[in-house]
Amino acid sequence: MSAIARLETSVDSKLTAISTTMNAMEATLSTVTGRIHDIEEAVNGHDERIAVLEALCDSLQKGYDLHHKKLDDLESRSRRQNIRILGVAEGTEKGNPLDFASELIPKFLGSENFTGRVVVDRAHRALGPKPADGDRPRPFIVRLHYYQTRERILRLAAQKAPLQYNGAKVFIFPDLTAEVLARRKKFEEVHKRCRAADLRYGFIHPARFRVTLDGVTKTFDKPEAAKRFLDQKLAVGTNE
Repeated sequence: MSAIARLETSVDSKLTAISTTMNAMEATLSTVTGRIHDIEEAVNGHDERIAVLEALCDSLQKGYDLHHKKLDDLESRSRRQNIRILGVAEGTEKGNPLDFASELIPKFLGSENFTGRVVVDRAHRALGPKPADGDRPRPFIVRLHYYQTRERILRLAAQKAPLQYNGAKVFIFPDLTAEVLARRKKFEEVHKRCRAADLRYGFIHPARFRVTLDGVTKTFDKPEAAKRFLDQKLAVGTNE
């Protein structure tokens, strides 16, 4: 009986300890459950806020893209009467770039191609530090008063290339924005194929490629479409 009593006391003690542990575990589990519930509610709230932020970001991105296109278009239009002359040595304009540009262009392209003085609104070197002696000179940017004069200059420059001034090669290009130049550069392979095939080609501002083949003129926004057109037309011509 004494042994049974001791065993009963031991069992009661252990059961009490287990009960205490179970109560503590229940309390901890309840606390954890409450925290999980709070976290779930917070996550749901975050999901809603993230969805709102994503929608806002999409809206802002669309607005940015639209305004970026408008800004680039405005900058491109402001340059439509500009030409960029490369290869003219620094200081040649002798502090009077306006008169220098007005007299320089007929020297390059022939005064007989212009009726009277070439009217220049502005002329200046491209922004940037003055290069050291022997380095490549900064581009010379000229804004012409008449758009038709600018087109005539670019056409004559292409016909008479290569140009020279004081023994140095000179190049005349349209004054385009960096973005337009990058878009046009994508057509470089098409450009080379058209030149090799002696086709009439060019760009419609800002970067639409136009080519005339067999009396048909096509314009393209993407170089892949232009390549397919040339592949089809030039292949037909070769087979014939």
